Amino acid sequence: MDPLYLALSLLIIPAQLGVSCLKWKLLIDQPGRKIPFWFLMRMYLIGCYFSNLLPSNVGGDVARS
Repeated sequence: MDPLYLALSLLIIPAQLGVSCLKWKLLIDQPGRKIPFWFLMRMYLIGCYFSNLLPSNVGGDVARS
C-alpha cells in the first residue's frame, strides 16, 4: 500500500463523515432546539456500522432513527 494513499484516505474519510453530519445538522436544527454536532456524529457512525453489518441498507436507517 502506498503511504500517500493511506494518508489521504485517513484525512478524507473523517472529513467526509463530518460534512455529512453537518448536512444533517443543517436540516434538523430548529429555532429554539439545537442538536449537538457530536451527538449527530455518534448517531451517524452507529448507522454506518449497522449499514455495513447487516445485509441491506435498512439496518443503518433503523439504527439512526
